[in-house]
Amino acid sequence: ISGGWGHIAGGDGMECEIDPLNENILYYSDNQHDVNSGNNGVFSRSNNGGLGPWVNVKPSSHPYPADLHKPILIDPIHPNNVFVGYDQIFKSPNYGDPVSYSAISSFVPGDNIQSMAISKSNPHVMYACFTHATWPPAGFNEAYRIHRAYKTIDDGSNWADITHTLIGVDYSNATSIEIDPFNHEI
Repeated sequence: ISGGWGHIAGGDGMECEIDPLNENILYYSDNQHDVNSGNNGVFSRSNNGGLGPWVNVKPSSHPYPADLHKPILIDPIHPNNVFVGYDQIFKSPNYGDPVSYSAISSFVPGDNIQSMAISKSNPHVMYACFTHATWPPAGFNEAYRIHRAYKTIDDGSNWADITHTLIGVDYSNATSIEIDPFNHEI
């Protein structure tokens, strides 16, 4: 939207991303989440700076609901690669074309991904956190520990549980993840 701020969508917008090489390509998600109707939320893309129309870029092969906060990532080097978080992480190599997504994770089912990050200095490195991604407080069912924080260094081929490295936190939601732009270890 040239020259300032503008209204692009209504409702409870959640995640927004701008293509790092083309400012006219925008992505957003909102919380249109209804488990009863099977609606798994909205992921949309604009190719003209948000002026519309918005194109649906939700994975067509994944009918399951997502968290109210559905993360979107764009590869900083190859922005045609778009990632979205449900109970798994899905990657589209074609700017979010709904039929081009495939899962790049195989997490234990049971919760939804709440936050993701991709390294700008090394886009092979990604982080993902589930809702309640840290240790549960005393008295919670041990099975609750499946909801974790993960890291990949190989484009999602392998994911390591890094929950134990989260120092000084208990029952918590990681609503955002930031990676140092020059050092993907921080």
